[in-house]
Amino acid sequence: MKDILRKLLAHQWSLTFFGWLVRVTMKANSPSIGIGAPPYNYAQSFVEGNLPSLINVHPTHIRHIVIIGGYYAFEADHLLSLYPNATITIFEPSPRYWPRLSRRFANEPRVTLVNKAISDADGTITLHQTNWEASDSILELAPSNAFAGLRETDSVIVESVTLDSYLASVGAAGNVDLIWCDVQGAELHVLRGAKAALSRTACLFLEVQSWGMIYDGAATLADITRFVSQYGFVLCVLGLDVRTGMGNSIWIKKIDAPFG
Repeated sequence: MKDILRKLLAHQWSLTFFGWLVRVTMKANSPSIGIGAPPYNYAQSFVEGNLPSLINVHPTHIRHIVIIGGYYAFEADHLLSLYPNATITIFEPSPRYWPRLSRRFANEPRVTLVNKAISDADGTITLHQTNWEASDSILELAPSNAFAGLRETDSVIVESVTLDSYLASVGAAGNVDLIWCDVQGAELHVLRGAKAALSRTACLFLEVQSWGMIYDGAATLADITRFVSQYGFVLCVLGLDVRTGMGNSIWIKKIDAPFG
């Protein structure tokens, strides 16, 4: 299967195939998603609506979701409505987005907000802010990024922590149903600081880049595959933008237990 995927990803037409595959899968599960929606949107909708099936549990057994790179965390509203027993921890370091994010969930006891960047070390880190919303990153923009007009406007120093050290500090030693990570190319930095968490996490939703790198030093899809496979994760759904090579991916572990 890995060889087939590698050969398919070598051709841009294959991404159209993957988008079609995800679209067909989604038709039965999320009828609100239009036929013309991009493949990366299908991947996001799929993990939101089908998480219990992906990890083989009943919806009421979804307990803990971690969102890294929250922005305004619009996806959290949907997840809270679908999974009534779930708590969600959301990390967002940007001073631009934090005030609105804080107001949105001020009265939601099931959401914990953390104003820190998640990376591979505790301390401080530079957050590069751009002229496009939801495009800030701890990585600088590549000299020739795939998006014309995208540029850095300023940078700020923010507090950084690894996911493992944060979870240990709050006594969250239990299983994680889903790690949702959208950090503009720095996904591998997050994963390197989450080795303990990965061993007890059932599903990953990761932004990935296959070609046309937008951020300098960003992890490729191949890099992500090599790293998460060490923890038993296999690629389940992939939806990429055929113009930029950027998109979303879902990774699961083989589940042998009976349905929860």
